[in-house]
Amino acid sequence: MSLDYAGEMFDRAVYLLATGVDRVQGRLDVAWEQALGHVPRLDLPEDLRAGYDDIRSQMLSVTPVPSPARPLRPVGSLTDEQAADIARTIMLLAFQVRSVIDGHRGTDPGVVDDPKRWQPRSAHHPAGG
Repeated sequence: MSLDYAGEMFDRAVYLLATGVDRVQGRLDVAWEQALGHVPRLDLPEDLRAGYDDIRSQMLSVTPVPSPARPLRPVGSLTDEQAADIARTIMLLAFQVRSVIDGHRGTDPGVVDDPKRWQPRSAHHPAGG
């Protein structure tokens, strides 16, 4: 495995989070099972491993919740806010991994380095405001 593989898996996770039709918990579950859960920790740069470890520990510590489609759906017990926080962290880490791969790390002033700042435009600019 390699950093390129990790980048592919993070890209896939972002795609799955963005295009899934389920609630964020379901999309997060799919992104973990089909992409991020397969990333070897040592394939990531040392300074990004803590972020991956945080995602991994959150994904593996939630209480499984039965669903009709799958007997144990691990992220089903997350609140919307918890799941959204994890999804934002995944997106941030995905962009950081991609920046390392592309050789542009830290050079783009437009890079958001705090996942809590990743909000839809409407969250910053309410309708009529």
